[in-house]
Amino acid sequence: MQATVVGSRAREVVKKFPPTRENFAKAVDNLNTRLGREELLVQVYVRKLLKLLLSVRSNQKLSPTFLYYKLEFYLRALENLGVSTDKCTSILYPMVESCFDEEFLNYWNRSPASRLTNDSKERFESLMLFLKGEVKGEERISLAMSGFCLTKGEVVKMPRKKKYNLETQRDKIPTASMLLASPKHLK
Repeated sequence: MQATVVGSRAREVVKKFPPTRENFAKAVDNLNTRLGREELLVQVYVRKLLKLLLSVRSNQKLSPTFLYYKLEFYLRALENLGVSTDKCTSILYPMVESCFDEEFLNYWNRSPASRLTNDSKERFESLMLFLKGEVKGEERISLAMSGFCLTKGEVVKMPRKKKYNLETQRDKIPTASMLLASPKHLK
């Protein structure tokens, strides 16, 4: 019961069984029968992946970090259901690549990893590794900036040194007589 979302179909199924040890296996079997069909779950995750990719194309600005974590989540979920990326990289690679802005694509195309192979599986894996590296770099920068209470675009102003003006500071310059001034020499 605790592992279900309030108002979901899974919660409604679990509620129908009194919370006893014997009913646990029955509830799990019932959940698998109703909601655990693999072909249905594959369709759900493919649709969510497509929805994510289409939302990026519809001028909805998503950060590379958000995009990477969502892509990784959906791809891992599909892989757990038996849909390996080997089977669909020739379709996935151009779709995922088209999600990025021009600046990211320029970085990617200048990267040696983008030119390693023409195999769609290896190219897709390289793109995901490159994106992962960019996300890690972005997180490190964010951490470094937040460590000094800086935000993006904020400029740190260093205090300027005062110019030394010999004319106004003449009486403040230490001399040999000032250095030797001691109580016994002052008498």
